[in-house]
Amino acid sequence: MKGFSPSSRGFFFNFRILVGPLLLILIILSFAFYAATTGYGRVKKQIEEYRIAKKEETNLREKLASIKNIRPDVLDQADFTLVALPQKNPATFLISQLRLNAEESSITIKEISTSRSQKKDDLVNSMIINVDTESSDVGSITTFMENISDLTPISLIVGSEGTLNQTEAKYEQELEISFYWSALPTTLPSISEPLKNLTSEQTEILERISSLKQPILGDLKSQQPLDREIPFN
Repeated sequence: MKGFSPSSRGFFFNFRILVGPLLLILIILSFAFYAATTGYGRVKKQIEEYRIAKKEETNLREKLASIKNIRPDVLDQADFTLVALPQKNPATFLISQLRLNAEESSITIKEISTSRSQKKDDLVNSMIINVDTESSDVGSITTFMENISDLTPISLIVGSEGTLNQTEAKYEQELEISFYWSALPTTLPSISEPLKNLTSEQTEILERISSLKQPILGDLKSQQPLDREIPFN
């Protein structure tokens, strides 16, 4: 070749010989880099999933230990909360409680009526019961009103107006009583979240609720079927 010295021709010859191995080495290095990057990402993902699984397992063990250590009286208090703040309209229960309270306080309930329910917020519903009472003793009416705060379902006097019927010598009291109910939660907390213990304030509220007067429910006893000579009578 003209214009190239023997040393130049030797260099190009050697370079052409090395091109193939260099390309092969470059391809191998590129593949190794890709494999290392991908493998590292997968290993990192597996380590993260393992860490999350161990955390969830630890939380589950703690929750299980906490559930095993729950005292029976705490479970009873949880039942009381369903009575104090039921998931459905408890007007029937409250009216029964008011009539029993009136009988114990020696007053007469002349009339009871309910208003349309209202949604207090996204969780709690409320309704007003109007109660007209009368008694010859104003102290009995006062006792009746004081006892309302100790009844379940939870209720609150939001309006009151009293008059004296001089003709019959009786005190008349018109009351507006608000009561509440709320649907139960529809979702459970994530198992990845640790179990939170009740605060002192929440425990105090549960104890206060458990001390409220529960509605009296009658039990229907089962009866054995009677034998009849003529079954169609």
